[in-house]
Amino acid sequence: ATELGAESEASEMDPVANLKKPDDVFNVEGLDKASLRIQMRSLYNHAVLLNYSNQYGQIRPLLHQMQRLSPDAPETNYLRGMDFFHRNQMAQAIVHTRKAVEQSPALDPAWNFLGFLHSQAGNDERALNAFLSAIEANPYHSVYRFNAANVYSRMEKPELALEQIEQAIRIRPNYSDAYYLRALIHREKQNYQAAFESMLLAEKTGSSDVPFFMNFIDLA
Repeated sequence: ATELGAESEASEMDPVANLKKPDDVFNVEGLDKASLRIQMRSLYNHAVLLNYSNQYGQIRPLLHQMQRLSPDAPETNYLRGMDFFHRNQMAQAIVHTRKAVEQSPALDPAWNFLGFLHSQAGNDERALNAFLSAIEANPYHSVYRFNAANVYSRMEKPELALEQIEQAIRIRPNYSDAYYLRALIHREKQNYQAAFESMLLAEKTGSSDVPFFMNFIDLA
């Protein structure tokens, strides 16, 4: 009994003896799931960037990879929605993007894309709800707020549109499209001085296409 007690005491004093074996520390199944999530997130982030930069042709190979890794994941359905949209199959695009956000309400780019799809389909009410859901999931994304402002403006709710635009500019002070939209809203409200000042800021931050200058000259 004395010898066993001594061995136990020695074991307690030896930190190496108390170390857990790798199999005790790591759950192999959990590690595989974490690795899969990392791969899916990497492919998904890449696809989002491609979509924002209008490089649609490169999205399908990413979708094929995601379908092999996890065919039922919300990110996979989001990419399916993108793929259907770029193949001019709007109904299928909406179905799969809606499925993505139902599976994962925190998937803010999918909400934003769903809003875009509804806007393209001419359904401003549904578009607005989707953009507001994107904002709820990620309040600090200027594009989501700009998109919501655009819909509010089309729905003839200028005050709500301006509220979202101001937030977008606060998040991204060099957002030329936001200054431009703010100017157009002020012009509709016949607040010409504010509209002109916002046009100046839009030009300063990068607005330079023909419609912009036509509106600028008209306002001036």
